[in-house]
Amino acid sequence: MKKLTLVSQIRKNPRIITKRTNEGVILLDPILGEIRTLNKTASFTWQALDKKITVEEITQKIAKNFEAPGEKIKRETMVFLEKYLKLGLIEIKNK
Repeated sequence: MKKLTLVSQIRKNPRIITKRTNEGVILLDPILGEIRTLNKTASFTWQALDKKITVEEITQKIAKNFEAPGEKIKRETMVFLEKYLKLGLIEIKNK
């Protein structure tokens, strides 16, 4: 598995079905039959993956939108993305 870095370009795995709701986003992996519900911040992050984007660009968008400290955003975003990479929900292509 490729290592996730701030310059990694990432995108959603095309097999994942996304449903937006008033509360956030629901993800369905039809192959594994798994459903995940995302909170507001995770939903914002997921929606930023509509096109290829770097981890650094995502953290900047989150920090701007939620007015949170940049280092905390970077740490939490990396944890979220590493988890979703391991689950096969996202894919990366390092520059």
